[in-house]
Amino acid sequence: MKYIGTITAAASGSIAGCVFSRNHFGSYVRNRAIPINPGSVQQSVVRSAMAAATQAWSATLTQAQRDGWNAYAAAVPKQDALGFQIFLLGINWFVAVNVLRIQDGEALLLAAPTILTGTSLTPPTINNIDVSEANVDFNITIADPWNDDAGGRLYVFASRGTNASREFFKGPFRLAGSFSGTVAANPLTVGLPFAVAVGQKVWVRFIAQTVDGRLSADFITNAIAQA
Repeated sequence: MKYIGTITAAASGSIAGCVFSRNHFGSYVRNRAIPINPGSVQQSVVRSAMAAATQAWSATLTQAQRDGWNAYAAAVPKQDALGFQIFLLGINWFVAVNVLRIQDGEALLLAAPTILTGTSLTPPTINNIDVSEANVDFNITIADPWNDDAGGRLYVFASRGTNASREFFKGPFRLAGSFSGTVAANPLTVGLPFAVAVGQKVWVRFIAQTVDGRLSADFITNAIAQA
């Protein structure tokens, strides 16, 4: 549970049956619900990826490599649920980078970035979510750093269809696909991981990774599915 102020001015987490969170409209409180754990195939994929990355931290990396990730973590902050900068551990960054790679069938990245920053991602623009083709068509900024090298990646996640009136969504998302760096032209297209109906709102999450493993902040946007 995180909070600011004697009488909670900002909070994130749960306490006494209440969940404190925030969206772009501001802070809110709701009743705590016990999450359902259906044990889906996708849940198993993500959990297995996390377990593999965590195991690699202990069993595969050298101490020098772990020191490199710890040095990166000490220099590169991340924004928390309240919008403040926090510093993670080296293992957190290593797992965050490599869970994406494992899900996408890529080799583990063992060496930490030597450039002690994250990377930037210009918000992609969705052109269309096509129900008949079951895909998302979008434009990127060709000059973004992840696209400088074939080893860079842009990961694209999508949600199930939601009510068109919905104004906030934090997940779950499923990996829809990825693109290697050196993309030469727009638009790009990725298949939808869920069946979607015309008129539903689909939320799309983008995250970029440079060839050396630096991650961008997530960018989440949405569009209404069309016939």
